[in-house]
Amino acid sequence: MPSDSKYVPIAKGPEQLSSQSLTSLQGGIQASSTQDTSNHLPEDPPPYEPGSFEEFEIEDPEIEGSSSHGLLGKAGEFARNINTRIFQPIHNALDPVYEGYHYLSGKVDSWISRVGNPLIIKRLLYVLFVAVIIYIISATGNYPGRSSYYGSFHDLESLAKSFDDKIDAHRLEENLEYLSSMPHMAGTAGDLSLARYIEQYIRKTNVEELRGLQFQAFTEYPSNKSHVTLIDANGETMHECHLVEEINDDIRDDGSDDISFRAFNPGSRSGNSRGKLVYANYGSRNDYTTLRSYGVELSEFIAIIKYGGDLPAYKKLQYAKANGASAVIFISDPGESSGYTIHSIQREPVAYPEFGTGNIMDPGAGSADQIPDYFDPEKLLGTSSAYPEIPSLPISWFDFIEIMKRVKSKGVRVADWDLQIDNQNVEIWTGAEGYQVEFSNEALRRPFKEMWNVMGRIEGTEQDGLAVVIGASRDAVCYGATEASGTAVLLELMSVFSEIQASLKWHPLRSIYFVSFSGSKYNQAGASNLAVRRSDFFKRDAFAYIDLSDAVAGSKLKFSGNPLLYSFVLDKLRETSDPIQNVSLADAWDKRYDYKIDPAQNYAPFVSHIGLPSLELKFEQDGDKNSVKDSCLDTFDRFKDSKVDPGMEYHKAITSVLAKILFELSDRAVIPFDVYSLVSMMNQDARDLDSYAQIKQRDSGRRLDFNKFEQALVKMKGLGREQQSFVSTWSEIVDSASGVEPNLLAVNRWDWNSKLSVLQKVLTSPNGVYNRPWQRNVIFGHQLDLPEEYDDAGHLRSFKSSSFPGVRDALSDGNWDEAQAQLDKVSDVLIQCTEIFRLGN
Repeated sequence: MPSDSKYVPIAKGPEQLSSQSLTSLQGGIQASSTQDTSNHLPEDPPPYEPGSFEEFEIEDPEIEGSSSHGLLGKAGEFARNINTRIFQPIHNALDPVYEGYHYLSGKVDSWISRVGNPLIIKRLLYVLFVAVIIYIISATGNYPGRSSYYGSFHDLESLAKSFDDKIDAHRLEENLEYLSSMPHMAGTAGDLSLARYIEQYIRKTNVEELRGLQFQAFTEYPSNKSHVTLIDANGETMHECHLVEEINDDIRDDGSDDISFRAFNPGSRSGNSRGKLVYANYGSRNDYTTLRSYGVELSEFIAIIKYGGDLPAYKKLQYAKANGASAVIFISDPGESSGYTIHSIQREPVAYPEFGTGNIMDPGAGSADQIPDYFDPEKLLGTSSAYPEIPSLPISWFDFIEIMKRVKSKGVRVADWDLQIDNQNVEIWTGAEGYQVEFSNEALRRPFKEMWNVMGRIEGTEQDGLAVVIGASRDAVCYGATEASGTAVLLELMSVFSEIQASLKWHPLRSIYFVSFSGSKYNQAGASNLAVRRSDFFKRDAFAYIDLSDAVAGSKLKFSGNPLLYSFVLDKLRETSDPIQNVSLADAWDKRYDYKIDPAQNYAPFVSHIGLPSLELKFEQDGDKNSVKDSCLDTFDRFKDSKVDPGMEYHKAITSVLAKILFELSDRAVIPFDVYSLVSMMNQDARDLDSYAQIKQRDSGRRLDFNKFEQALVKMKGLGREQQSFVSTWSEIVDSASGVEPNLLAVNRWDWNSKLSVLQKVLTSPNGVYNRPWQRNVIFGHQLDLPEEYDDAGHLRSFKSSSFPGVRDALSDGNWDEAQAQLDKVSDVLIQCTEIFRLGN
């Protein structure tokens, strides 16, 4: 948003979230002024209720002639008895000991007086005695918490072992069950209840609760006024879709007040449409080419499209609009890995995140602005880059099959697209002229809906301003057991780190922040609000972000992250066992590593806008487990019945490996970034970019000049050598001193850490990349127009789409001059990065 914004900005408070800014996040999760706060857990325990035992009164007997004089006399007699029977015998027993001590003391003093001043010599002997005791204790390690230290630093292997011993599968399961026990769409009562639960959970640990994280954002909820109806040429209704999800044969009325079961796409556009029905497979550009090859007329039609096919739902909407569709109807992909049922309805989000994540009415830099409620939402949505251009609704397979039955033998037959659903073969007929669809998406609009992020912190003891952030999405379209797995792991991490703090007196060198995000289904509203609202903290202090969304949905490990993190994360995977295969997670991993940026994930604003290195670790569906995400089938009971993670073993495994990673990032003396891996990936991506440019240059005859970039990459490689040399030298010096670090070396290490913490953030442009001001990261970011290029032989070429976004966008537009300028901008920031590291060296 421009600096002369017409909105009233939310006060950002202090500049950072360090030890000097504890008050910058005050206020707690508050409901709106009309919100009932009676659901808060009580601050004090309930009043004591007497039990059923009987109470007896014991009356003191009356003593005749009692007086104060008599009482004093009795007290004196009692004291004399105590002195005679107890103290006097002890005194008599100790007298010989005292006499012996007195005799020896005199002899020692007489001997010492011959040597020098007795007082000075006694003090020297005392100091010598204490030093000997300290040496014995140090040499044997027999003192509390010693096993967790190596000289001046913590023994991270010992800490990780202690952590693993404290991971509680039962606690993980209990939290997962509660977090998925109620529907909790963003901004609803269920979402608020879970936010309060997490708040209370933090307060029971040693993790510091940070407050003041509520925000407002645009939301829409499903209504019972939406409909999808197939009509014939005479206007007669052929089929009316049932837009309420049914699970376990529990059939709900279309007029049900339970919005959690109604069909809708979060972030979808409201609107009405009428047009002929065109089945478009996955809705890719190649699919529309296929339809045209069959002679299907593509204008003012309503498309039925399957989710999946390596295309996010929002891209399917964009391609449908570009090919003439006026609305889209989504169905689940009935592939082998699908666990959806004939009556379930999958509800994926569809807001456009590419030009800016955050509040759909004002995405990007405006995500932290509080829009006054007298502004017209319709006008703001009309200029929003995130609001879809056409409406959409999902339907069940049952309704899809019924529609296909009605249009059978009408239009064009596409046998290659036939489907097998619920043991039924569904023939695909598309583009029937005699049938139309009446479509209406009437969502309940809440443009200024309050939502709640929740955050806790473990403060560092050395460079506490530097911080690693780990976050998980909290909201879901219904019960959301898949999403809740990430929050369950987040809570377990806080619990065990808190126990480690208490038992081993551990505190990291650098701070750790734990965040629960709301609004994730609405263009990552919560993550984007935090990124913009606390931009000073993220730009200056945070140096890594770990995303925990959908932590456990199966047993297949997915490892994707910034190459700066690759080497040490791989080491941690080698140190952690796969609970089923009895090999390390590194050996169980399929070795598919690619830093692919998904703009619809919570890490997107931190990577694209701030430039933070990010890491995504999760256990995905492994083929034999059927996904039911984004539907009301995604419950805890189904999670247990389908044996997604028996015994919570994979929850324990990912908690273990994430703890090891957090120990490394927060408590390793030197931040364990691998500059060589970063240079290596940039070199590979540059070769891929050159190949992409060669495909694009066939019509122009132009080529990109990589000379300046290659020179900059050589300098970055030199920076990698300097980093490795410092780490090696530092380790030799500290190891030779049994883990004790000299003061001057510590200052040098702090300087390296400070520079490493901004390394990736330096590789950004304040004005953004080609036609995208929000996308500031010039190295890593998604390409706006996903490439579908073919070589001279007609074969589809695969290209990376998550590196050098400005260059690729300009090439896609055929703007070669701008593409070269964007490549030179990349070279300039690389050179600038190396110069920053050489300052002061």
